Amino acid sequence: GEGKGLMETLRDLNESRRQLVKLVGYDGPLLVPSFGCLILGALATSIVPHYYSQCVTCLASASATTRVEMVQALTGLGAMSLAAALFTSLRGALFWIAGSRANYNVRVKLHRNLLLQEAAFFDSTETGILLSRINNDVNKIGMVISFHVNVVLRQFAQFVFGSFYLVKISRALSAAAFGGIAVVAVISALYGRFARGLAERVQDTFADASAVAETSFSMSETVRAFSGLGAETGRYETAQAKALELEEV
Repeated sequence: GEGKGLMETLRDLNESRRQLVKLVGYDGPLLVPSFGCLILGALATSIVPHYYSQCVTCLASASATTRVEMVQALTGLGAMSLAAALFTSLRGALFWIAGSRANYNVRVKLHRNLLLQEAAFFDSTETGILLSRINNDVNKIGMVISFHVNVVLRQFAQFVFGSFYLVKISRALSAAAFGGIAVVAVISALYGRFARGLAERVQDTFADASAVAETSFSMSETVRAFSGLGAETGRYETAQAKALELEEV
């Protein structure tokens, strides 16, 4: 049952990935160096603990022969630390640019498609909801690329590189570590399914709240003329309270 649920989650994620790439467009000249810096940064970060252990070993057995090894270990530690810092910063910058370009592409496409809708669509959909979708929801898409995809792929790359090193040190301890990772993966998949549904409800609630605010602002004179300040404030507060409840969950 758990294995089947995990496979369904992976299929859903793969389908979401295809839809996301189709929506934001594929920018090869930007994404290729982004993933390259990601892999190199993860590799350098995975090598750093090796030189840490060499430094500790040299300090524990101080002798004339270990001085040269200590210098080599410190040199390797410094070089790998600098490489990890360089590639990590480049990776973060490039993924952030990719997320910003994704926001641009999605906003332009969404705005164009909304303008192509029939007049009945605008009669049945409040302007505040559309503004919330074109701003808040699109920002979420950009955050997925610039942060979430960035972090997940980085952690996966470090897991792959670190796994080789762990197996080389001790297969028994590696098996125990991998067993714990499998349990965490199953739990994360179940929680991710729950969190995605909750996130959609939060975005819908924020869209409703934005519609209430937009309506009250555009009709502010009418609201004051009919003493509707309390009613409009109550509507907005109710919408925000629903969003707060979902976010607390």
